[in-house]
Amino acid sequence: MINRTREIIEQLNLKKVDIAEKLGITPVGLNQLLNTEKPKLETLEKLSKAIGVPVWKLILTDDEIREVNILEEKDLTEVNGYIKVKGTIYEVHSFEDLRKLLEMDV
Repeated sequence: MINRTREIIEQLNLKKVDIAEKLGITPVGLNQLLNTEKPKLETLEKLSKAIGVPVWKLILTDDEIREVNILEEKDLTEVNGYIKVKGTIYEVHSFEDLRKLLEMDV
């Protein structure tokens, strides 16, 4: 795990003084937090809330973030797969297919 908070603060053009104020600490205290190699989850949660990003963005690598962004961009309403009911395999390509399968009297 890496602490990417400093990098994200710079990307978002946020002022450390404002973040420190939101956290109720001094700018020196914020710098100490940002220099912590392995901050506690509680600390990351507070930091993420103060800078307005999810906690996972503070700890994932660039490659991991790209993977998450790709997943976020996909249409998560899509359904594809196979369902086996009482020995019969059904192919499903939509929520409508799934609904019809659930309504079947098998």
